Formats: sequence, structure tokens, C-alpha cells
Amino acid sequence: MDTSMEKLANSCGFLVLVTNPMDLGRILMDEPTKNEASSLQKSRINFLFHPGLLITALTAGFAIAQTVNAQNAPDLSNTNRMDCFAIGDTRKREECFSHYRSQEIEECERAMPHACKPYKEMHALDLELDQLNARAINSVRSTYHAHTSNDAAYLSDLLDYLNSSDQAWRDYRDAECLLEPFIQGISRREAPNLTEACRAVKTRARIRDLTELFQLLNDTRTILAPPICPSEDFAVFLAAFMADQNMQRTFTSYPFVSIEYQSQDLEADPKIRRLNSYEIEFPLILKKEDLASKGVRLDITEKESGVKEVSTYSVGGGAYSRVYRFEWVNKCWHATSLIDAST
Repeated sequence: MDTSMEKLANSCGFLVLVTNPMDLGRILMDEPTKNEASSLQKSRINFLFHPGLLITALTAGFAIAQTVNAQNAPDLSNTNRMDCFAIGDTRKREECFSHYRSQEIEECERAMPHACKPYKEMHALDLELDQLNARAINSVRSTYHAHTSNDAAYLSDLLDYLNSSDQAWRDYRDAECLLEPFIQGISRREAPNLTEACRAVKTRARIRDLTELFQLLNDTRTILAPPICPSEDFAVFLAAFMADQNMQRTFTSYPFVSIEYQSQDLEADPKIRRLNSYEIEFPLILKKEDLASKGVRLDITEKESGVKEVSTYSVGGGAYSRVYRFEWVNKCWHATSLIDAST
């Protein structure tokens, strides 16, 4: 018979003996019986019933095929979500799968491992990583802003390095995860899903490492937080400064300038040193009671606005003579230099 249906059948290039819709359904799903598989090896297609019956059989067969597909596919309440599988762009596919409910993801994973879950996870992990980086940038800005007083580009360079480091890590992650399935001999069809699973694992580890790093930064921030000034009143400040060595370490400017005259020859040029904190022997200045026990007097002189000099010297022409200079810096008084002319 030379009907349009027969022509359609002839174009298929194989022979199927269709006796009922159930047979056609199995064949359309590529699940033929042994007899049907044998028939499929022939070169043409012959229909043993009226074309009208063929239409009915085809309709029923496609319906059966769709039923079998539905049984194997995850149960999705919103059929539009199935479009996620057709999205080629990874970020868009991640966003698409982010709308799946957890139950739907688990059903999808049971049917097709790594086809859904890694994409949903990566969408959440990328957001978490972006938020973590944003918090880190804010923390860096507040922690190291004071460095710009001596190095104007310090903070901007630091932020550039942070961004460059983040981008370099993302490039490394993506390159490594593209390689991983191929190095294991995984087929090209399965590779993208395994690449996405790899990205999720590495991103989760990155978040853990950065969280630990930025916790250390926060601890450092606490350590570097501006100390509380004892008082703007210099006399009150000096009393607290003299009473506590830790206070002296905190409110001494570095490098600290030490000018020391030779006791044997006060006319000779003094020895001038610029000292870091570890080079200074504290206490820088003795407590009031210790000075008094040595017969040492203390005078305060205002040299100019924001500058005080504290002179400590022996009463009655003794050998003790030290002059400390204090300046108002960063919202508090700081010791900046010492002239030691003791003999």
C-alpha cells in the first residue's frame, strides 16, 4: 500500500511488526522484546493493519512512552522546571535548579545522580562566597585604614590583591574541575555534571578556609582596635602612663627617638637612635613613687599646642636628668622622644 503512513514508515528504514499499542510503546522507548529486537534488524517496515489503526496505535504508543518516561523522571510539580536540563549556561542552570524543592532534588538525584543537586548547591555556595568576600573587604577597610596615613595606596592595593586572589582561585577551581572527570575517563556526556559536583566540593572547602582566615583577621582587628585613651587631660594621662608598662607600650610612637649624651663628655655629639618597640627597655619612665624614692623631681611644660615635655631630674644637682616629649597623635597622647643627659 502506497499511503502517506506507509511512506512515513518506509522512511524509517527498519521493520516493526506492530500487533498492539503496547508493543509500539515498548519499541518507542527502546525497550523491545527479543522477538521485536530480531524484527528490528530487517530493512523495511510493514504494517499489518489499516492505516487508521496505525494512527491509533501510534497515539497509544506515544502515550505509553510518555508514561514510562514519567515513571523514570523526577516528580516535578512545575513542568517548566524541566527546562533546567536544556540550559547550557552553567550559572543560569544553577539559578534554575535553585528553585527546586529539596524533595524534588532528591528524587532527581535518585533518577540521575549529579544531574540536579550540584547545581542547586553551587548557586547557594556562590552566594555565600560572595557575601563572605564582601564582609572581608569591609573588615579589611576598617582594620587597615590607619595604614593610609603613612602609605596612601596601602588599602587600595590590599583590596586589589584580595580581588585578584579571589578571581585567580575561581579560575583555578574551574580549570581543575573541568579536568577531573576527563582524567578519570568519564564520558563527555556525563562530564559537566561531575564538573559541577567538583566545583561544589572545592567551593565548600574555600568557604571553610576563608572563614578561618577572616576569623583570624577579626581577632587581629580586635587586637589592632584603637586603644582607649586614659584621658585628654595630660596630667591624668601621665599618671596612668607612668603606672602601667602596658600603657607605655601602647601609647609610645614608633620609631621612638632616643637622644643619649655621653656622661663623660656632655659637649660631644649625642647618640641618636630610632627604636622599635622590641628595642626599648620598659618601663620607659618610672612610677612616681619610684622617682620620689630616688630624689627625682618631675615637671610638665607645654612647648606648643599638642606638645608636652616632662622633665625628670635629681634635686640638689644629682646625676639623673631625662626629658620626655609627648605629642597628641591619633586622639591621644603619645611618647615620641627621650633626651637622656644623666651622668
